[in-house]
Amino acid sequence: MLNYYTSTLKDENLLTTMLLKFHNSSILTVVHKVEDDETLIKIKSEDLIQRNLMYIFILNKVSINIFFQNSIVEAMRICIVKLRKPEMYQIYYNQATPNEHSQLKLVNWWSKDRGLFHHPLLPKTDKVYANFQGRTFHIPVLHKPPWNFVTYQNDGIIIEGGRDDKVLTLLANKLNFRYKYFDPPDRSQGSVFNNTTIKGVLGLIWQREVQLFIGDLTVTYERSQVVEFSFLTLADNEVLLTHAPKILNEGLALVRSFHWEVWS
Repeated sequence: MLNYYTSTLKDENLLTTMLLKFHNSSILTVVHKVEDDETLIKIKSEDLIQRNLMYIFILNKVSINIFFQNSIVEAMRICIVKLRKPEMYQIYYNQATPNEHSQLKLVNWWSKDRGLFHHPLLPKTDKVYANFQGRTFHIPVLHKPPWNFVTYQNDGIIIEGGRDDKVLTLLANKLNFRYKYFDPPDRSQGSVFNNTTIKGVLGLIWQREVQLFIGDLTVTYERSQVVEFSFLTLADNEVLLTHAPKILNEGLALVRSFHWEVWS
């Protein structure tokens, strides 16, 4: 399901309402006309960056403002429709390459006579990020056997294996990226206290200081409001135990169903 919504900077409250309405249910495409250079700053300050939210900007200028380009972060999905000449438009997209610089790249053209030069309009995410081209990720790690075995030393940490360490190695080999572990400040997964205070590893992800974390982290509603979870790597079962019922007197079997609590 694809939803379109056209807004300006004056529609911040309505934009937030629309985002909450369509959160995790569809793709909300927000069309802006580039009226000033503070648009992306507004998006970041209001924390309106979501995977299912795409911003399409209409640009009638000759070139894209440098300040505007430098304000783009990788987590945003930014598409620029720029008028090249009458009845011809260029399509720029910031997630067309797997690097972390989020540079706008020309990915398509549209003309009145020919229509789109390439289909689909934008490159698919699974193809773009199928090869990270040797990119390096800094990943927090916690000592929590059997997921990760970490030895803490005065001058750093030593990773001695673990299930999640092996999973990360497989992903790095498959997707062609490198990674460096580091010791997070709180040495905890973190908890969500409110929308402004999140500590631990979750806080680092929420503040976009790190891109990902792999570990024994339980999915909860509160956590899913501030970070995005990938596929599950472990499904655990829980069982409720109670004491066994007492043996009932068989002589009262005929009258037991007429208990006053049932028929009153």
